[in-house]
Amino acid sequence: MDNPDQTQSSLLLEFKTFQGHIRKDAILRSDLAGDGTVIVATLLGRGYSFKRKQKGQLLDYLHGLGIGISKKYIVTDTTGWVIKSFVMPHKTYGDFDLRFHDVDPSPDALTELRGSIEDWKHDVGTKCAGNSRLIFAIGVAFAAPLLTVTGMESGGFHFVGGTSQGKTTTLKIATSVTGEKQIPSWRTTTNGLESVATSHSGLMLPLDEIGQADPREIGNAAYMLGNGQSKTRMTKKLTNQKTKTWRLLFLSSGELGMAAYLSQAGIVQKGGQEVRMCDVP
Repeated sequence: MDNPDQTQSSLLLEFKTFQGHIRKDAILRSDLAGDGTVIVATLLGRGYSFKRKQKGQLLDYLHGLGIGISKKYIVTDTTGWVIKSFVMPHKTYGDFDLRFHDVDPSPDALTELRGSIEDWKHDVGTKCAGNSRLIFAIGVAFAAPLLTVTGMESGGFHFVGGTSQGKTTTLKIATSVTGEKQIPSWRTTTNGLESVATSHSGLMLPLDEIGQADPREIGNAAYMLGNGQSKTRMTKKLTNQKTKTWRLLFLSSGELGMAAYLSQAGIVQKGGQEVRMCDVP
């Protein structure tokens, strides 16, 4: 397996555990350059069993893999448009050998396919007729995959209203387009939000209850999501880590508008934040 820019190569191993279960796991080829401790620890942790004296034979066998392998995959750490295919957590539309995170879709994948387009039209689409907010939310969900095609930048909208006015329901309606299993919350760290954004690239990212977030971080989060990339960080070797990137539209909800929420921390909303995350009553 390779990643899209072919800077990292992995081997996909299928083996039987000591309990007799068939399991798959991917190992980095670069880990074969050392003494193999990382690989052995990974396989043992996944239930593979072998004798200590066979460690050398196992590593020699793994070293020899790659020549003549007929089945190859490209595994990406981002969703959305990759090469000429559209990658979702549960399925790829286009090149079927291009997968998100792993060769086999995880049972914990963020999205799933349920029902048919006719079911959606009858059970969701027609019910939204005449409701401008629901129609807008659905429009955002359908527009997100088109950002890359049209060259548009990321951005978002924040639904503002009192308790039980339908804000979360509106987000759920929007997520029915992509099959989101569970709506992410604003209650996360900056690193966590970067990972969530990466896994929603090309999609609509819902974020519920802005009141659970630290007011001091909301402004920076709006800039980050709108700018489409993570912070630059250093590796242990003092080189730049690969920057996470995304292109998405996000929908947020909360009882207060962004300016009012920032004011709780004594922060005045900036124009750039307002443009990247517009309040919708």
